[in-house]
Amino acid sequence: MRTRRSRKRRRLYRSLIRPIALAPVRLKSLPPAHWAALGVVALILAFFIYSGLAWEFYDYPVVVKGGKVVSPEVVKALCGLEYYHIFFVNSKQCQKKLEGILEVREASVSVRFPPKVVVAVEEREPVMELISGGKSFLVDRDGVLMESRGRQLSIFRLFDDSGGDVRPGRKLSPVVLTIALKLKELGVEKEGELHYHPDEGFILKAKGGFPVYLGMTSYLMKTRLEAYRYVWGHLEAEGLKPAYIDVRAPDAPVYSIHSP
Repeated sequence: MRTRRSRKRRRLYRSLIRPIALAPVRLKSLPPAHWAALGVVALILAFFIYSGLAWEFYDYPVVVKGGKVVSPEVVKALCGLEYYHIFFVNSKQCQKKLEGILEVREASVSVRFPPKVVVAVEEREPVMELISGGKSFLVDRDGVLMESRGRQLSIFRLFDDSGGDVRPGRKLSPVVLTIALKLKELGVEKEGELHYHPDEGFILKAKGGFPVYLGMTSYLMKTRLEAYRYVWGHLEAEGLKPAYIDVRAPDAPVYSIHSP
């Protein structure tokens, strides 16, 4: 009985189990598109590993276009880019910080590869310098007062004698700005220093050492300067030195002569 059973088991093993155990296992091959996708994933993974270790992704150039006040050092300090991974640079936030500088009218920030940050700025162009309380401020065409930041510019100067609270970010009166630029156009800086006082208006400290009262009202400034030049030319020819010349009424200028 045992021999028969053993034989049956052997026959069953040979007919059913053994062929299954010996049959080769065949894996279904992936289509070419899948292999390509895996290759792309592998490349991306390798790139991220490389970029996380490569120094050029932390220490990259910052290029500033159109900047005089805004330098690469200013951008790095303001936007926190010093050794900061370029993948995490927030260009919009950096743009807002740059536009928060008084000297910057508009800014745009873009991240490029090879690793580089490009900043384009439109700065407020100073049209004149305001001297107030011994401090120097730059004034743009909108009248916005800015720090000079040590810049030595050969531009028109206006001396503020008001004694008011003058600080960066404030605006110069549009009337004062308009008249000052008109006088600049008329070449007043060749005659001496131009001052402004809220009670007296514009006063020219002439090179001859006397004040010339010009007042306000932009459209009369040309006539007033002509009146001053006529009076001063006449007095100089006579060898007289005025204590002051007042041309606020250009048709009837007033002056005082220093007594000998």
